[in-house]
Amino acid sequence: SANEEYLAVGGYLNSNGNYEYGNIRIYNFHTGKLLRVLKSHTNVVKDLSFSEDGKYLISGSGDFTAKIWSIETFKLIDTIKFHTKEVYAVKIIKKANRYFALTAGLDNKIALYDMQTKRVINSDKKSYKLHSLAVTKDHIAVSGFGDEITIYNYSLNPINTIYSKTKPWGLAYSPNGELLIAGTSNHPYNVNIYSVKRDYEKIQSFQKHKNLTLAVAFLDNATAISGGGNNNEIYIWDIKRAKVKREIKGVGEIVWSVGVDGDSIAWGNRWTATKGKSRLQKYIDLTNFNISNNLTNKNFKRVSTTNGAYSLSHRRGGDYGKKDAVLDIKKSGKTIASIVKDGTNGYGHNCYGFYKNYIISGGSNGHLKIYNLQGKEVASLIGHTGDVWSIGLDGDRLISGSSDQSIRIWDLSKIKSQMKPQLNLFVSKDSEWVAWTPEGFFASSKNGAEYVGYHINQGPNKEARYLSVDRFYDSFYRPDLIAKALSGKSLKSYASSINIDRLLSGGLAPSVDIVTKSKKSRDRDIDLELRICTISGGGYDNLTLYLNGSVVDVMKKSRALKLKKRDKIDRDCFTINRLISLQSGKNIIGFRATNRDGNIESNLDEIVVNYMGRSNKKPNLYILAIGIDRYRDGDLWLKYSKADATSFIEAMGRVSGSLFNNIYRYKLLDRDVTKSKIFEIFKKIGDKTSREDVFMFYMAGHGITDPKTGSYFYLPVDFRYKNSDSIRESGVSQDDFKLAFSNIQAMKSLFILDTCNSGSFAEAMASRGVLQKTAIEKLTRATGRATLVASSKDQAALEGYKGHGVFTYTLLEALNGKGYGSDDKITIKELAAYIEDILPERTYKKWGYEQIPQSTISGNDFPIGLR
Repeated sequence: SANEEYLAVGGYLNSNGNYEYGNIRIYNFHTGKLLRVLKSHTNVVKDLSFSEDGKYLISGSGDFTAKIWSIETFKLIDTIKFHTKEVYAVKIIKKANRYFALTAGLDNKIALYDMQTKRVINSDKKSYKLHSLAVTKDHIAVSGFGDEITIYNYSLNPINTIYSKTKPWGLAYSPNGELLIAGTSNHPYNVNIYSVKRDYEKIQSFQKHKNLTLAVAFLDNATAISGGGNNNEIYIWDIKRAKVKREIKGVGEIVWSVGVDGDSIAWGNRWTATKGKSRLQKYIDLTNFNISNNLTNKNFKRVSTTNGAYSLSHRRGGDYGKKDAVLDIKKSGKTIASIVKDGTNGYGHNCYGFYKNYIISGGSNGHLKIYNLQGKEVASLIGHTGDVWSIGLDGDRLISGSSDQSIRIWDLSKIKSQMKPQLNLFVSKDSEWVAWTPEGFFASSKNGAEYVGYHINQGPNKEARYLSVDRFYDSFYRPDLIAKALSGKSLKSYASSINIDRLLSGGLAPSVDIVTKSKKSRDRDIDLELRICTISGGGYDNLTLYLNGSVVDVMKKSRALKLKKRDKIDRDCFTINRLISLQSGKNIIGFRATNRDGNIESNLDEIVVNYMGRSNKKPNLYILAIGIDRYRDGDLWLKYSKADATSFIEAMGRVSGSLFNNIYRYKLLDRDVTKSKIFEIFKKIGDKTSREDVFMFYMAGHGITDPKTGSYFYLPVDFRYKNSDSIRESGVSQDDFKLAFSNIQAMKSLFILDTCNSGSFAEAMASRGVLQKTAIEKLTRATGRATLVASSKDQAALEGYKGHGVFTYTLLEALNGKGYGSDDKITIKELAAYIEDILPERTYKKWGYEQIPQSTISGNDFPIGLR
């Protein structure tokens, strides 16, 4: 609406699985809340327009009618039954204090309807279908599938005609009525502007878009807006110079070409040739998801249009006369069958080729089909939602690229009538990526997970919600299962216990907000006011505060916050106050919560506070080392964990003295390493630390990765294995470590794990590959602390190297002066670099087995000792 109070939406709207095509949804434009659903049309709503004064809304529909609604009551007040085909464009004008409706449709007609007498008082018919209308205080403009724009006066008498090569689509007048803008539905893809005062002379042509541009408007009298092109970009541009002032673009691009070489998938985002043979630009290695633009030494395979005596070629035909609607299958040059596309199976053959004795063809609207040599469809590959432009084939692995900006990976070894991809892949222009299986398990780069998610319907009378997969991180982040899917293994057993329906049964996560908006603080401690609003009965738990990415406070509902009545805002919302200590300089404070079941995360709300105070004294160093050799279960006994933990504390004491004001050493060995004592010592250390201090936590013993959840558990001394559930019941979980680390005030922390899987657990040891790497990445995200881990794969961390575990021996070596660095300081990144270089070679020489460590060290590096 003109006052920006309401947003009216029509189209293909789903209601509990049934398409109620004619519904119109009225939202509060500022809050996004659904206010009303207007029901009367019996087919798709094609156009909506408010009257300038906001009194009326008019709608045009595929049911051949236009309807007029009162905005005051949101009631239907009139139905216009003039047209004999779909009504594609509608407007309301006011002349001499009387309201008139304008309608245009695919019956080639435009009509002027008197809303007071309820009759059509004038109409005109063109030789082509009409779809676009624009009005100003004196003129009416209409266009359709012709090469012209017709201008009428308010009596609907034609007064001018504008001819254009672009087939104008989408029309708008400037606020002062002096300019008319027209989009384009045909080459050349120019957005044109015409001067009303100069008898509609063309005065500007904007040529930035490279494809259809059907949406146009004016921001003001000097600024135009146009949306369309290859990637639905929106340009805001200066009318005088046709110069872009601002552009709004997505992070993806059409995938015009793909190729495959084993586990390497290449693609291109530029149109440089026809039929799926555009140039390849980058590739991604599916074993580690590294991206490179160096395509040398690779043999990326497309798809061949010949197979022995057989060949394929396309030609014009079909219901719409498209140039590639017919695909001829030829044997020895003679056509033996033809595949004809229509509106139900992709319109045309955008890309095609042979797979064994089958033919694969990609078309419009996501259609990707497999046919036999007789031209009969044998399989439909379901996944893409946009035009399929390219396919690549290596053995049984098929790759497809689409205008939906995604790449899909298919296994053709077992052809079924309907097939889903093994893996879906999206890569942004800045090489952020996310890969996901049909079951919803995903892996991603740091920011990639925000680009894929779930559209959560809440019924026809409530606004839908969108949740990125990152909100389900702890359940669905499973790089190990991505590897399984690519190897052809079924994920059905995992999906049966972890699926979106089961997670949503626990309700949605609350919305959270840090009400405090301070930019600067001269006090180290800042009192935060936090607002939590529960959604649809989802409750809340795990209220977590972050400081510069590290967890500094976790409020479980069990200790939660016995709320006072004054804290309540309304039935669904409440506020709490928490005191947080800042560190010198910039502080990014984040706040997040989960639903009551703890398996769906809320949005992360953040504020930035600059603390102006400075500390001139040296920081303190706190060292905690844990090691277990003698488990109560004799099958779990180890040899070197106690020695490793003790040696680490001693080495840190030798190298770090002059860097720190005081050094505090703590250790738990053997029988003292229980879950309760781990929490106690973290609390004890946390009470002493400050934001400027350094905390080093070393842990040796048995670690295990739960293959069902992909989560890490440390086994305390009293652990006994009964079944797979005993790991989750008795082990120290990533959530436990998250709570423990929330006690530690020191922002410079390093978490070192030298833990090995135990051969006692056949189920846990059955999976190889990236399972442990998955678990450690989850653990790092949960605590927000830098980590250095003995092994990056689901493999044993090797013992028995000169009286130590081989990882810890290499760590001690780096601390004792053999590490990297150009100055006298030992930093955590230098420590990690030395271990990552030396350890795999050392283990390979001794055991013929590469033990590959893993480090996750984000943020600023910091020194921990001197050489």
